[in-house]
Amino acid sequence: MEDFHCIFKVIRDNCPFHWVKARTGGLDWTANEKEFERWVSETIRAGTFGGYGRL
Repeated sequence: MEDFHCIFKVIRDNCPFHWVKARTGGLDWTANEKEFERWVSETIRAGTFGGYGRL
């Protein structure tokens, strides 16, 4: 989970284009941080993170 939070913070703080998309298209992905965190957590528990669960 630390990797997720680190990457999320880097993108949120350093990529201005997602703010343009939020302003022009109404898509604010930063508002979904908790949902993305849940997705990552579920894939780690299921053993499918990175496709390794399919090997």
